[in-house]
Amino acid sequence: MPSLRTAARVRGSACAAHRRLTPPHPSQAHSDTPAIRRLFDEPSHMIAVCLLNSHRRLHSRLTEDVAANEAFRWMADPGDADIVIHPVPPWPDPQAPQRHFWLRPDLLSRMLVFSQDDNPIPWAPGVFASLAASHPDVAGARGGFYVYHAHYEPDLAGALDPRPDGEPEFLWAFVGSAATWPQVREPLFALNDERGLRIDTAEWNRHHRWQFEGAGRSARSEALRSYANKLHQAKFIVCPRGAGLSSVRLFEAMRAGKCPVIVSDGWLAPPFVDWESCVVRVRESDLRHLPELLRNASGMRPCLAPALGARGSDATRRRRCC
Repeated sequence: MPSLRTAARVRGSACAAHRRLTPPHPSQAHSDTPAIRRLFDEPSHMIAVCLLNSHRRLHSRLTEDVAANEAFRWMADPGDADIVIHPVPPWPDPQAPQRHFWLRPDLLSRMLVFSQDDNPIPWAPGVFASLAASHPDVAGARGGFYVYHAHYEPDLAGALDPRPDGEPEFLWAFVGSAATWPQVREPLFALNDERGLRIDTAEWNRHHRWQFEGAGRSARSEALRSYANKLHQAKFIVCPRGAGLSSVRLFEAMRAGKCPVIVSDGWLAPPFVDWESCVVRVRESDLRHLPELLRNASGMRPCLAPALGARGSDATRRRRCC
C-alpha cells in the first residue's frame, strides 16, 4: 500500500453514514500537530500506527496488506499510536468494534483517513479514491485507490490476472452501468463502432451487486467472472467516471494487464503511479471521437496497448491496489 509518509500529507473523507454531522475544519483539527509534522521528515525511530477496525471486511483486507510491512510498529490500542488510520466504511457495519473512534477528540490530532467514498468530505489527512483536483482543500490532498470494493471476491483474483498474449477480439470495451453517470457513460453506448464491446450492467447492479451471502451469491460470482472475461476481450478498457470521479474499473483493468482509457476530467490521481506511462486519457468532451482516437493510437503504435497494460499491471501489483 502507498507510504504512510505520503498519506500524512493528504486530506481524507468522513464516513458517509456520518455526513449529517458537522466535521471540524481541517485547519482547526490538524494545524501543524507534532505527530503529523514528524512524518514530513525522515523519522529517527519506527512510527507506531493503529489501523482502526471501523468496518470488519475492509479492516481484514487492509490487514492483509500491512501485515508484512516492517517500516512501522502496528498497535492494537489507538492510545499507544503516533498515527491512527480511520478507514471509511464502504457501507455501514454496526458490529465493527471501532466504528465510532474517529469521533474521539483525543485521537483527532493523530488521525489519518483512508477513503473509497465517491463524494468525500475532507476533514483530516488521508488518501482518497475519488477526490476532485479542484476541491478547495486539495492543497494537502493526494489521490487514492480501492483496496476493498463491491467487485472484490477472493476467488475472482485469478480471473483478473493477465492472460497469455493473443489478439483481442475488440479494440475497446466498456462493461458498466450507464445510469451511474449518464452524461459521460450513455454516449459510449451511442457510438457506432463494431470494434467496441459495450455491456450495460444496470440489471446486475440492481439484483446481484450486494448479494454477498445466501442464494444470490453464486449468481453474483458468476457475473463477476463474466465481467473479468470481458476485460480480456479488448485491447483498451474505457474507464469513465461513475458516481465518483474515479472508478474501480481503472484499477481492475490495470491488474488484468489491459490499457485503461481514463475519461474523468476532474479526478485527482494517486501519486504512486506514472500515469503517462500506462494509461490513455480522453477528455469527456472528446468522447464522441473515442474510436478514432484509439484506432489512430493503436495504428501508429501496434504494441501500445499491451505495453501500457503491462506497466499498469506491474504498478497495481507493487501497490496491491484492488
